[in-house]
Amino acid sequence: MSDPRAEPLHLIGPGDYEWSVLPEHYAVCVACGELPPCRHEEAERQADEIAARNDVVMDIPPGHCLACGMFITARQQATRFPGPNLWRPDLPENSAVFHARRECEGPRDRYQQQWDERGGMNPQSSLFTDRERGE
Repeated sequence: MSDPRAEPLHLIGPGDYEWSVLPEHYAVCVACGELPPCRHEEAERQADEIAARNDVVMDIPPGHCLACGMFITARQQATRFPGPNLWRPDLPENSAVFHARRECEGPRDRYQQQWDERGGMNPQSSLFTDRERGE
């Protein structure tokens, strides 16, 4: 409840701004004093999402696409990144591979960005069978 004897509070702001009117009793974060969702709550939510995504990636066996988890056959177009696997360091070198499908494009681009940030070389644009290489 507001004090009826108090002087009115006049605020000036942009015409299209929507003010959030808080009730007399409202929650704030104990750690930072911000209204929920505060930056701590958002950070925890992001950490949970990353942990869930990592759990899925860690279940993908070698030779499978790191985006969709499906096996990549010799006839399918794919992108293989040479060197250590950034997402699965437990796998051998040259094991980071992604389908050339549109569905696998987003994770492949994220991996490419991480690879570029670490000074990686150009990835191999496609996989070939031994017969196609002339071996």
